[in-house]
Amino acid sequence: MKKISFVDLTHTGTVIDANYHPLSIGFIASYAREKLADDVEIQLFKYPDDFSTYLHNYQPDIAAFAYYMWNANLSYSYAQQIKKQYCNTITVFGGPNFPVGLNEQEKFILAHPDIDFYIDGEGEVAFLELYKILDEYKFDITALRNDKPTIPSTRYISNGEVIRGPMLPRITDINILPSPYLTGMMDKFFDANLTPNMQTSRGCPYSCTFCRDGIKYMSKTKRFTQERINAEIDYIRERQQVPNLNLSDLNFGIFKGDVDTAIKLAETQKLHKWPQRITTATAKNHKERVTEISNILNGTIHVGASIQSTDEEVLENIQRSNVSLDQLVSMAQSAIGKGSNSYSEIILCLPGDTKEKHLKSCFNMLDIGIEEIRMFQLILLGGTQCASDEAREKYAYETRFRVLPRCFGKYQVL
Repeated sequence: MKKISFVDLTHTGTVIDANYHPLSIGFIASYAREKLADDVEIQLFKYPDDFSTYLHNYQPDIAAFAYYMWNANLSYSYAQQIKKQYCNTITVFGGPNFPVGLNEQEKFILAHPDIDFYIDGEGEVAFLELYKILDEYKFDITALRNDKPTIPSTRYISNGEVIRGPMLPRITDINILPSPYLTGMMDKFFDANLTPNMQTSRGCPYSCTFCRDGIKYMSKTKRFTQERINAEIDYIRERQQVPNLNLSDLNFGIFKGDVDTAIKLAETQKLHKWPQRITTATAKNHKERVTEISNILNGTIHVGASIQSTDEEVLENIQRSNVSLDQLVSMAQSAIGKGSNSYSEIILCLPGDTKEKHLKSCFNMLDIGIEEIRMFQLILLGGTQCASDEAREKYAYETRFRVLPRCFGKYQVL
């Protein structure tokens, strides 16, 4: 039986940084357990100390890491220590913090030799395909590298050469994926620190260049069944230890069925006083439905006008011209009128931005009565078009490195 560790680390200093249930590894682990059954022993980890304790006592055959901006160095440092101590452990990385361009992917892989395999795109089916090929080679990655097989959606190094497999298509029916909650995979994460994290739909129809999900690969949006969504809400409510719920949808309200989810949540609030607050990203071009959802949830969901900028040139540069600013603003104003919370998000230093354009965007939001303005500085996220070599050359960014707030800590491993 092979030991597989699925790991989505967060920094744990004076506060927990990424304080949500690790849903992404939950999906992959649930699917792997369903398909591999008794062939594997699967463990999930969020806290570094928990994973360190496990590694002190056990050697995983595969250590699979979710790789994000906020845990990139932390995850790779763990992988380095694992490879030093357990040279036969296979390290697999996946997640959005990975370049889009093939040349940039090659540079990344060569610069991170302690990553044995990187899975690009959706991970559930791709991880299973990788596992099958590893099994064919009896988990001897030296033999595998010598033969150089192409593995779907996976990149790896063979004698200094990066081997790329063809990208698998997106999962057509995401309901084939077992629920990480209903299968019990998330049970260990119900504590007083981590917020439950549901996903009712996956994908985004918009092409914002500063966002990983703006790439063409993620453009189709799929939704889970209402029966499953309702069952997850009930399951989480019975076990929750924090007052809030996060919906990791990128456009909640884009589907008619999202109104049914809002009704279910409102009923749960009435009967059980939970959740007290719901965080999500609301749909951008569906004013009536988002307003209806806001009314149903009676102020416990924040309605956002995530405009990023009101300047037409900037919006064109970030491929956001298909998002209606009027609808975003109208939704937020409607939320104010109904007693709900509203906010706007504005990003400084987008391509073509200036100080004057940024200030104008801020005052535009103040003038229409938006209650809260969340201002961010553009980060060139791995896996976004904004961060590509082509965009860097076109817009001549002047860049600096910085320590991300809360994303640091001191840890002991092996």
